[in-house]
Amino acid sequence: MKLRAIAAALFVCALINIVCFGEQLSPHDPRQRYAVYKEGDTLVSPPFPIGTPGYVLGSDQYGRDLLSRLLVGTRPTVLAILVIASVRLFIGLMIGILASTSGRVGHQFFSWVATISQAVPALLSAL
Repeated sequence: MKLRAIAAALFVCALINIVCFGEQLSPHDPRQRYAVYKEGDTLVSPPFPIGTPGYVLGSDQYGRDLLSRLLVGTRPTVLAILVIASVRLFIGLMIGILASTSGRVGHQFFSWVATISQAVPALLSAL
């Protein structure tokens, strides 16, 4: 169990570092397109395969570095997750407070609302 906790802590620390320093860690501009790559005497057109020098994860069909796009795109994704989780927590707390402070009919209604909201997947509520 202790090994799992250490692995989880390392993963969270790595994610926090990527969120904070992702733009500085990216080897290329994630929006920059590269038309060709010269490998020896041969010109290679995008998508560049995984392991191409300078493109650890390769590139997309436009020649944009995938590692750079992942590093830069992590921050807005994590921030969106935090906002969505906070809004869900706030709504859940309000439903719980209203259910506990209202009368019998209000308690039944808000309990029904809480039951229905638990049936909706988190992704659907994020949309």
